Amino acid sequence: MTERHGTDPSGRSDSSDRSDSSEVSVLRRHRGDGAELVVITRTYELVLEITQRVRKFPRELRFALGDRALNTAYDVLDALIEARYTSDRSALLRRANLHLERLRFQIRLSSDLRLISIRQYEFLAERVNEIGKMVGGWRKSSDT
Repeated sequence: MTERHGTDPSGRSDSSDRSDSSEVSVLRRHRGDGAELVVITRTYELVLEITQRVRKFPRELRFALGDRALNTAYDVLDALIEARYTSDRSALLRRANLHLERLRFQIRLSSDLRLISIRQYEFLAERVNEIGKMVGGWRKSSDT
């Protein structure tokens, strides 16, 4: 595996790529729970990233838009954790998808208002899309 060095739009070092891939492989070893754990972990990381971005919002928007985006991200995480521990996942995963869609617009609005840079927007949007694909796959696998 080639090791990359540098920073992502969040300002964190890319040198953790090896540990991320090993973390995913460790999580995937648990048969049946792997995909669920990965999407929950990715969502947790998204909540951390949004928290860092919201801290830098101007005061007048931090509580209106910032808290709203952060609460929406928490709602996604909560729905996914709950879905992991219940047999009737379908409604919870649909709710998580709805929250992800709201979050997409909140992140876009943050970018349009120049509260986050274009690179930060692209980074966050990519993460939300990745999580959305995982949730969609989980929904399909639990519906069958």
